[in-house]
Amino acid sequence: MNTPPYLELQAATNFSFLRGASHPEELFATAKFHGYAALGIADFDTVAGIVRAHVAAEATGVRLIAGCRLSLTDGSIVLAYPLRSCQSSPGSRSRGL
Repeated sequence: MNTPPYLELQAATNFSFLRGASHPEELFATAKFHGYAALGIADFDTVAGIVRAHVAAEATGVRLIAGCRLSLTDGSIVLAYPLRSCQSSPGSRSRGL
């Protein structure tokens, strides 16, 4: 099966209160079924679903792109993902901000 040229980067799980309905396991099973190489999880104002999404990603072989949608006080919403340079490499220690 060919990998689709499209990857969802703003999927909301049921951890997005009143916005997302699907469990991370369901989202990753569906992504695998459709041949996605990766899936972006970006819940609203929380990263609570990322742990379950990570487990589901490992189980399905679909790469997790973890993010979050941040609701700002001016009413705007920012889609945030960590930069590759910000991620810790094996054996390194996180320096924080």
